Amino acid sequence: MYNIRKYVNPSLSFNLGKKTTLLVTGDYLSESLTPDFGIGSLNNGRAIPTMVPRSQYINTSWAYSQMNQFSGMAALNHQFNDNWHLNAIISGQRTDIDSYQASLPNTVSATGEWNRGLARANTKENEHTGQINLTGKFKTGSVSHQVLVGTDVAKVVNVTNGYSVAGQYISTYIYDKINTIDLNKYIQRTDIPTAVDTSRITAPVYRLGTYAQDLISFTDKIKMLTGIRWSWQETDQTNIQYLVKQTFGAGTAITKYDRAFSPKLAFIYQPISTSSVYVSYSNNFIVNTGTDVNTGQGLKPSLLNQYEIGSKNELFDGKIITNVSIYRIINSNLAVVSPIKADGTVNSDNTVKTFSGETTSDGFDIDIIGHFSKNFYFITGYSYNNARYTKTTGLKESPILGERLVISPVSTANATLFYTFTNPSLKKFKVGATAFYTGNRMAGYNNKVGQAQAYSRLIPVKGFTTLDLSAGYTYKKISLLASVTNVTNTMNYLIHDNYSITPIPPRQFLTTLSYKL
Repeated sequence: MYNIRKYVNPSLSFNLGKKTTLLVTGDYLSESLTPDFGIGSLNNGRAIPTMVPRSQYINTSWAYSQMNQFSGMAALNHQFNDNWHLNAIISGQRTDIDSYQASLPNTVSATGEWNRGLARANTKENEHTGQINLTGKFKTGSVSHQVLVGTDVAKVVNVTNGYSVAGQYISTYIYDKINTIDLNKYIQRTDIPTAVDTSRITAPVYRLGTYAQDLISFTDKIKMLTGIRWSWQETDQTNIQYLVKQTFGAGTAITKYDRAFSPKLAFIYQPISTSSVYVSYSNNFIVNTGTDVNTGQGLKPSLLNQYEIGSKNELFDGKIITNVSIYRIINSNLAVVSPIKADGTVNSDNTVKTFSGETTSDGFDIDIIGHFSKNFYFITGYSYNNARYTKTTGLKESPILGERLVISPVSTANATLFYTFTNPSLKKFKVGATAFYTGNRMAGYNNKVGQAQAYSRLIPVKGFTTLDLSAGYTYKKISLLASVTNVTNTMNYLIHDNYSITPIPPRQFLTTLSYKL
């Protein structure tokens, strides 16, 4: 197994005048890796095979995934005067993904038997965006205003290739049979079947948004933020090129348009300079990625309503800073990976999705940052999140009302502390410790009304805590950092979906050597 990353980020800055600057940047990222499903699940997502080692690898021996991403940006900034500023940005990005591997392990039997299929992906996404913002400050009588007005545009074109193997659709081709509990039970194939590029689907999406907001200061203690955004999205009918026949066609769904106004409002009260409280509401037009399983077109957006109340306090002359917030987030229609395709076959493409119903997340966050001295500081936090379905159709195959969402943990927590020595013999030597807690979660798929399975599709996964230790030393321009992760060698799982249940990394020793020019 391997993971190779290459990254280049050149940039140039130009002073076009006393009040005008131009920043031009480019990015190139290349990543080549071995796709790893982890240990998968058993009985169509009913259980985790805890009897297998964390090193278990169930993908094909030759599986690969290659991603290349190119992007460029130009940002123009102009200062009219002390109060008014203009910012304009144009950017472009292209992402190419090429992968070939086994299909997702979501049909493994209770005893580990799995007829491995294949999944071949060759996708290209081209995105071009533009944005312009005007910010300013002014007064109306004794009331101060900080305003922002702007607009943004985007064009996104996704190109997805379809494949066949041995004259069959790749989604129906059986490569071989293995047992995910005992990999020695069967002889695994090692050849790479030829995947024929049979079709190319082009899905264009256009977006436009315009917005305005105003931070109004009635007094030093009382402030209000108001804003509104209008969003428009055009999802064009897909174009299908059949490469074998050299013919063209169109997707079944027609071009569609989505529009929405998204307001936001917040009140801030700051009784003293070291303490403030706020309440806020915002409505967001959430752009979803991927294609709809039923239409083959780009997913329509979801609307999200967020309500929040919180406070920020500085204690003991700023040595301790606390942030507390309570929220409710309502997603009008959550987009999730579809377990099956429109033709009823198993879906092995993470970009093919479906809408599952309204979800609500109620929770709170607490963060505490401490600086007892310039040598010693700590950060700690806790989050609670109750995410569940709150509105469904009740029809067959719809989600179960009130059921918690998979993957999302109920609670998470973290604590980090660092100490830097200052005495002459240990100067610039620092040590640290970090603990992470991930609470109980559900793997698998959420249940559906009238589902074929008589059992629950949810897999309970217990919470876990990991501890990392680190030490570093800096001498002039050279820095050395060493760390031991998962000190207690805790065994638990990262949950991505019912097919991707990956053991967390074991205890590891890592070192980083850096030189500053």
